Amino acid sequence: MATRTWTVGTNGSFDFATIQLAINAATNGDTIEIAAGTYREQVTVTGKDITLHGAGSGQTIIEAPDAASLVANAIDTNSGRPNKFAVITVTENADVTIEGLTVDGRDQGAVPASN
Repeated sequence: MATRTWTVGTNGSFDFATIQLAINAATNGDTIEIAAGTYREQVTVTGKDITLHGAGSGQTIIEAPDAASLVANAIDTNSGRPNKFAVITVTENADVTIEGLTVDGRDQGAVPASN
């Protein structure tokens, strides 16, 4: 099967407006080219070998949604707090190359200190 390059961006003619939609469409070996901009979403790659490629550090930014909108997208049963709210989650032996991106959690995953 031939590999594809999928494009993501919010303006212009791109294949997808969100990174997750591109990940969902991708198959092993595909590359997802993400245009400069800020993408407020959590993304999960499950069992795929793909490349996420942005326009450069500080130019393509994936940032966490507001705390009320975060979803647990990974579970670590060996942790006292098993639910993980990652900005990018890679599961089921996926092999993901991430280049030219800034990932910003916006302090949404921080556990508040006890008073």
